[in-house]
Amino acid sequence: MSYRAQPDFYDAENAQLDFLHRDVGFYLSMLPKKPQQLLSLACGNGRTVLPMADVGHKVVGVDYDRAMLEHAVSKRDAVGMSARHAKFVEADLRTMKLDERFDHASIFFNSFLVFTTTSDQSAVLKNVLNVLKPKGSLWIDIFNPDLARIAEPEVDNADPRVFFVPSLGTSVTRLTSIRAGKQAQIREVTFKYQWHDAQGRARKSSTRFSMTYLFPRELELLLHHAGFSRVEMWGDYKKSSTLQSDSSRIIARAWK
Repeated sequence: MSYRAQPDFYDAENAQLDFLHRDVGFYLSMLPKKPQQLLSLACGNGRTVLPMADVGHKVVGVDYDRAMLEHAVSKRDAVGMSARHAKFVEADLRTMKLDERFDHASIFFNSFLVFTTTSDQSAVLKNVLNVLKPKGSLWIDIFNPDLARIAEPEVDNADPRVFFVPSLGTSVTRLTSIRAGKQAQIREVTFKYQWHDAQGRARKSSTRFSMTYLFPRELELLLHHAGFSRVEMWGDYKKSSTLQSDSSRIIARAWK
């Protein structure tokens, strides 16, 4: 079951996550200053694409969710940015066919984890490898598994959030339920939203999807198996942040 975000909610519901204010900046700080051809995978509503393009890079964002891409285009147009610098493509990362070649590619905010089988993961990685220029690199940013959390077969009312959605003119509450899937290392995640409309009527919505989790060595093996030659990893958004067992993130850079 694939993840489909709530386009009207997405920015507001994730605004509280500190690492989303640091991931793109770290990525850009590690790239050459001269303009690069960048590929942003699972780009959603353009959160990563627009700041990359804003500093002079030419960026292509790819996502399979048309509704999120429509929001991305609206955001791009609203700031007067051209499609020549920030282009959006609707495609499945497992089967995408791109004519361009890129200096670097990235997939942020746990998005790689919605590919829950090794065959799907390999298809994505090999597709990316094929569109990278020689010596190009792929960046993957995922959470480092919390052993205590993944040992629990069921978690209800996790990660409660309250956020204001301008298009609704009201605040929305989000609760998360997590269930162990039938297959190993699979979690069934449900985001449950509740709010009141302008007439005071209670409203509900939900998003359900499957995701996996990966340990650092697993991710490194997947990257090498797909054909990447060298892998480096960080545990935070600092050049000196060595990946540790208790790091909150796994930030991997793999070279072609």
